[in-house]
Amino acid sequence: MESVMSNATLDSEVLSDFSKKRFNMRTEMAEGTTDKGYKMVYEKRKPFTDKDRFPFVENNDIIVQITDVGQISGRSERTLNPNLYFMEIHHMNCIWTVRRRYHHFLKLHEEMLIYKATLNIPFGDQNHRERSRAYREKSQRRLPHFPRTPDALVRSKNMAKRMAHLQKYLQAVLDNQVLQNHPSVLEFFEVSELSFIDELGLKAKEGWVFKKSGGHHVLSGICSCCPSCKIKARYSKRWLITKDSFLAYMRPNDGETRGVMLFDKSFSAQCGKEDTGRSKCLVISNQHRTLRVRCTSKLAAREWMVEILKAAKGSEYCQAHQHGSFAPVRMQTFAHWFADGELYFQSIADTLEAAQEEIFITDWWFNPDIYLKRPAVEGNKWKVDELLKRKAVSIS
Repeated sequence: MESVMSNATLDSEVLSDFSKKRFNMRTEMAEGTTDKGYKMVYEKRKPFTDKDRFPFVENNDIIVQITDVGQISGRSERTLNPNLYFMEIHHMNCIWTVRRRYHHFLKLHEEMLIYKATLNIPFGDQNHRERSRAYREKSQRRLPHFPRTPDALVRSKNMAKRMAHLQKYLQAVLDNQVLQNHPSVLEFFEVSELSFIDELGLKAKEGWVFKKSGGHHVLSGICSCCPSCKIKARYSKRWLITKDSFLAYMRPNDGETRGVMLFDKSFSAQCGKEDTGRSKCLVISNQHRTLRVRCTSKLAAREWMVEILKAAKGSEYCQAHQHGSFAPVRMQTFAHWFADGELYFQSIADTLEAAQEEIFITDWWFNPDIYLKRPAVEGNKWKVDELLKRKAVSIS
């Protein structure tokens, strides 16, 4: 890649004061907290074309910065989109990078024009009327000027100004609470419902791929592991998600998560015709399955491979651990080892005695006549039924 501009510093006359103030907020955003709990993983999803998806965390700024632009050598130099823009997006404690060409910006702008036209029509279902009302009540309804000059006609000395115009346009779209959740905007910035959920890890690369059916390391009718089964294999459009400990893919027509691949010591990712048989294919493997996906281009396949291997390299599950375990030794956990049943029952008794609100019991054979502390020198104090009765009276 031949870099046209590296870490371009935009002129003070180009960037507005408003934009500068927003970039100074990135440190404060990194310390933010999210209210998207893990339980949202199990909530019913909506199709990717639905305009009522809200993956961003409310009341938290979204900041976009175009940091660099480069040219890809090869056939793309002869097209009207020779430049590849590098964008850095900040939201909550997540920072991720997105790469886009000019035609992606133009497509997004056209989608915004169509969507704005529909919002000016106060007819339709209740959700559309609410979006239309919210859009009309916004003070900043007009988007900044969008540069329509093709990249091939833009000189290198004017590239900083063009980056500033595109950045200002994207920031205005993200600042509009009605436009920011449009499916085209979410796709452009690689955002989904799993992007900012607690306990799933920080956001990484996401996007569309075409997944090949099969790939599980089991004997099944359609496993794509032998020539007879490859005839039945097909490719389906899926939204692929990279996290710090797993990969997942979602089905677009209902938003459901259809598969998860955990990082392990056998995890690998390969792309290219020499390793996969096709130039645009990406093959991902772990101990349990092999996932084969087709990307939009060779560059996209390589980008996916680099980002996935980067996430896997930082995962603790891909490293060697004591006694051949899949996980590292963890200190200060809630798990305890007991040498015999006596210490175990004593621990249960002390835990029940310390309960202040609720007691949950799960067992395959529950006997209320057991004495948790023996010998029973204190009478029935540590008998299970007496202990539960005493706690029920004290808690109520």
